[in-house]
Amino acid sequence: MNEIEIANRNDKQRWRERDEQRRYEKRVRWQEIRVTQFGYVNYLILTLASGALVTGISPLTDDSGFDRALLFSSIYQCALFVLTFSVLVGIICAYSRLCDFRDTAKTTKLLHERGGHDTGKCIEKFRDKTDCLGEISWALLKWQIRLLCLAIILCMIFFILNLNKLSSYP
Repeated sequence: MNEIEIANRNDKQRWRERDEQRRYEKRVRWQEIRVTQFGYVNYLILTLASGALVTGISPLTDDSGFDRALLFSSIYQCALFVLTFSVLVGIICAYSRLCDFRDTAKTTKLLHERGGHDTGKCIEKFRDKTDCLGEISWALLKWQIRLLCLAIILCMIFFILNLNKLSSYP
């Protein structure tokens, strides 16, 4: 081989390495964005469900002029129960993410201690656990959103069915 062929081969190798590095950086950047957005959505739904729950419970505790018999209807009570369950699912989801982050940090620490080589079953165990926790977190987030939507639909049904009774209150 002459010098030009060797130089071309080296250039191609450097370009491949740069492309791989760029792809890796892009993947890491999008993974960070995904994790951040997941947290935003989780906490937004948790905040909305908590606020709706407090708003739904407040007429039961004060003299707002609402007919208490209306507030104890089965649709309204079901909506409050679903909202409560949505809040609980949101809290469990947040806890699951925290456990996932903790185990990911442990995996990264073990890899760093071993010079980046994945040789132990311990690292494999952490990876399996974090994969499982990630799947659980995504499933919980989906259920959290579904429950909030169901509660909103139940509240809308309650207000539509009782619109004429509620409109007479200030």
